[in-house]
Amino acid sequence: MYGQLRSIELPIYGAKVLALRDGTVDMHGTNLVRTWTRLGSTAAAGATQITLSQYVDWPVNSQIVIATTGDYESQGETETRTITAISSNGLTLTLDSPLTYQHLGVTQIIGSTSVEVRAEVGLLTRNVVFQ
Repeated sequence: MYGQLRSIELPIYGAKVLALRDGTVDMHGTNLVRTWTRLGSTAAAGATQITLSQYVDWPVNSQIVIATTGDYESQGETETRTITAISSNGLTLTLDSPLTYQHLGVTQIIGSTSVEVRAEVGLLTRNVVFQ
């Protein structure tokens, strides 16, 4: 999206927009096996590698998010990192910096019920770019 802050505006739409009226826009990037999964095991604070529960085909240098697994007071513990390496089986990601917080990846048994307590890990980087 080229132009300056004060570029001439189009009626109704403004400036620096991607606009369509009475139509459809389809945008397609590279297909991925999955765009999110869960931790396969607990990632400790200070860890630079995480193990996933399902394999991924995310590219190196992609940005990911690891969700908090704490209570309502830990909402600020979601972390964003960049993948620097990925194992050949797609289950282990090496991160650009250590994790600040612990993220759970466990199954808890409560009575006779098993509960999955695993942080979600999502791919933030996409390959459709607007300029």
